[in-house]
Parts: sequence; C-alpha cells; structure tokens
Amino acid sequence: MAKKKDSVPQSVETVKAVKAFNHDFTCTPQGGVKFQYEVGKTYELDGSLSICKRGFHAVSLETPFHVWDFYPIIDDEGRLCKYAEVTQSGEMQREEKDGGTKIASVKIGIDAELSLPDFIRRGVSWLMDFTKSMPTVDEGNYSTQAASGDYSTQAASGNYSKQASSGDSSTQAASGDYSTQAASGNYSTQAAS
Repeated sequence: MAKKKDSVPQSVETVKAVKAFNHDFTCTPQGGVKFQYEVGKTYELDGSLSICKRGFHAVSLETPFHVWDFYPIIDDEGRLCKYAEVTQSGEMQREEKDGGTKIASVKIGIDAELSLPDFIRRGVSWLMDFTKSMPTVDEGNYSTQAASGDYSTQAASGNYSKQASSGDSSTQAASGDYSTQAASGNYSTQAAS
C-alpha cells in the first residue's frame, strides 16, 4: 500500500508595489462599481484573474510614477488621489507598457498610505537610481555622443559636430554654417533653416 505523503506548502510569491486610489481610497474597476479599500486590510479576489479586467492592480516599486497613467494627480473636481504601498500575492499577471510595470494579483494588502510628498520622494529616488545606471555623457572636443565641444559627433554643439549639434560644419540636428541635418545656418541641408 502506498504511503500518503505529507503535503509541503508551496511558497507564495509576494511583491511590494505602489497603488493609487481615488481621493476616498476607492478604485473603480472595469465593471464600474467602486471598491472601498482601507489601510491595514487585506483583500482577496474570488474567481479568475485577468489583468486590466479583473484583479487587484498596482505598479512596480521600480516605476512608481506609472500610477499616473491610471490615476491623475488631481481629479476633475480638484481632489488629490491617494497612494499606498501594498503587498500583492497569490496568482499574478504583469504587463510592461509605456515604461512601467502594472501588476494584477488575486490578493492585496494595503500596508501604508503614502503622502504625496512621500510618493514623489520615492519617485525621484527611483529616477536618480535609474539615471545613475545610464551611460555617462561625453563632454569636450572630439566627443562622439550627447556631447558638446569642437568635432563632437552626436547631440553636440561646437564646430564640426555631426549630430544634434550646433556650430560651423555640424551635420545633424545642428545649427551653424555648413550644418547638414535638422539644422539652422548657412549651407545646412536637413530639417534646416
């Protein structure tokens, strides 16, 4: 006779996220009925999950300003929307869109309300971390990208620069004599004046 195995609990994924709400801590789902939330409470969906249609939605902590794609900072009646840090768990679906990540889950806990200044601080912190991970901008003569100085070649200003530049003999997105692209100045040739 086979021995019954003890069931091992499966680990449940949890994600910290940011959620926006109407001014009164409600959300209006696709069905049009307002759902009332409260800080310190956890809510669980009965039924199937479908991102953008059915579930508890929030955005990734890595892209907090993405909530503004769904809730305006100020509604049509001049009231500020509310923000909270939340914990999502259980079944989840993610959607990457417009530079942000929307997360739908079957379970959500409203951990703490974030004031508008706290929310903005978190967003600015994210932006600072994001820009630190970007390649640095070259500066000086002979630089080649997002640069300024003579002979630079992209997003530059200075004589002989070639892209997004200004100065004599520049060639792209430039201004100055002899510039050739998106330029202004004598002898410019593309999108020029």
